[in-house]
Amino acid sequence: MIPTIEIAGYEDVHPLAKVITEAFLHLPPTAWLVPDLTERLLLTHHYFAHLVRHTLTHGVVHTTTYRDAAALWLPHGVGADPAPTVEDLVGVVGADHVNRFHTFELALHAHHPVGVAHQHLAILAVAPHVQGTGIGTALLHTHHQALDRDGTPAHLEAATNDLPDYYRRHGYEPTGTPIRLPGAATAVMWPMWRHPQR
Repeated sequence: MIPTIEIAGYEDVHPLAKVITEAFLHLPPTAWLVPDLTERLLLTHHYFAHLVRHTLTHGVVHTTTYRDAAALWLPHGVGADPAPTVEDLVGVVGADHVNRFHTFELALHAHHPVGVAHQHLAILAVAPHVQGTGIGTALLHTHHQALDRDGTPAHLEAATNDLPDYYRRHGYEPTGTPIRLPGAATAVMWPMWRHPQR
């Protein structure tokens, strides 16, 4: 049985950051960000906590009754948002790793669509022990209903080779060129776009 989808609050920042860390720990882009596994566990938790907190302030975070999944949605206007700076990130991940995180953020920023207001699915994460149970689909469906009602398109970056097929089943199509991180053949992300469904 799929649990009820709820709107998260600030008290959920660290529980959801833990879920995202566990779900994303071995994905190629995450491994590129922090190659050492022990450091990756700590630094990505800090980074994802920062993203959850930012999204709670500027967008909406959907989760489950059991706080074992999260969807982070951010609104974007017609124009380009400001590019992230090193100063924005150094307090989150530290000076030793900030360059890779900044490169990653700039790569996403460079591929982000402009010219039309939309919602950005920054993260969709489901805890490993409940993956494949329909929770991710339930999270998507919850927000897609609102997007479709309002006539709002959506954008995301699929982080593994198999994810574009998953997102196609939910109305997304590839757009633009793949995002390639320097020096890592497998760390590729695919920008995708979803028109509102009627």
